[in-house]
Amino acid sequence: MWVIWSLPSKVEILPVSPSHLPDLVELNEICGFPARSLEGWRWVLFDNPEQSDEPAGYVAMKDGRAEAFLCTQRRAFKSGTTERSMVSAHTFVSRQAKPGLGLKLLRHMLSSHGADAANTLNNNALSAPMYPHVNAFPWRGELGRVFLEKPVRWSALLRSRIYNALKNSPFKMLASGWQHLERGVKPLPKVGEFAGFTVMDTADPSMSSLLDGFNEALQAGAMLQPDRSSEIWRYRLADPDYHDAMRLLGVVREGALVALLAVSLAKDDMFSASALEIEDMVSLDESGVSDANMLEAAVQLAKVSGAARVRRRVITQSLADNVPAGWMLRERDYHSAHMQSRVD
Repeated sequence: MWVIWSLPSKVEILPVSPSHLPDLVELNEICGFPARSLEGWRWVLFDNPEQSDEPAGYVAMKDGRAEAFLCTQRRAFKSGTTERSMVSAHTFVSRQAKPGLGLKLLRHMLSSHGADAANTLNNNALSAPMYPHVNAFPWRGELGRVFLEKPVRWSALLRSRIYNALKNSPFKMLASGWQHLERGVKPLPKVGEFAGFTVMDTADPSMSSLLDGFNEALQAGAMLQPDRSSEIWRYRLADPDYHDAMRLLGVVREGALVALLAVSLAKDDMFSASALEIEDMVSLDESGVSDANMLEAAVQLAKVSGAARVRRRVITQSLADNVPAGWMLRERDYHSAHMQSRVD
């Protein structure tokens, strides 16, 4: 009797290319992440003006099929004449329930990327314990465990809690058929003023000029700052799948932009109530435009759009120590952001 032995298939790790996008769409859906079209993934991975020649991520291939993805986005930072770069990991998804493959992909990315540092943002409870095993540290310290949240629509938050309680019960199918959480949620307004902040149109040459001047002023300071130029914001606001889910607002005084606020509508999962996420908030004149002013502008925008709450995930020690009235300091039991750096 002849016995035929077949060798186990080898996993090959490759840079992500457009040919891998159909598999990414499928895996993204399996893992329950927000849906994205092929066009949307092309925008995310290959249209970033800061990506340079850095791979937009890596894919683990086995028998001609994508088994796991780890996508990365490169960001450039500057302070005076000092320049640094960082890749942020996102969309870390796997077809197999085997942690070994994910770690292999993560280690490959950390050894292969060409930036000064690599980081994660908005980890979840499942992924956070993995990163210390690859010498990534919680770069935001204890502040990485806390965030600010302000309830806006209590009724939607209550319904969300009920739905989440039902999703693992015998009444799961009943809960999945209820679509009341998005009742009253509208696209973010394209124009308007909110607590002194005006919605900005990055296609307007005059506003583009204001953004570029603001970016130059920030990057001339002593702290490394990301690129907030008009080109960057035009890219970020051009999401083909969610073109009404993000807005940029600013305060203009004496012909110059002095404060910037970026917000987006988001949901944690199918049964969560919508949130207005504060993606960025920065002021050149904190005595004139404070953190409290920027938070209030976000709250006003949330009320107009119908979001159930407002969140600021990245906060300063000052905000943690002096929580504004009506806001809650929420705490996670894990670190939300890890980093591995090749420079100080």
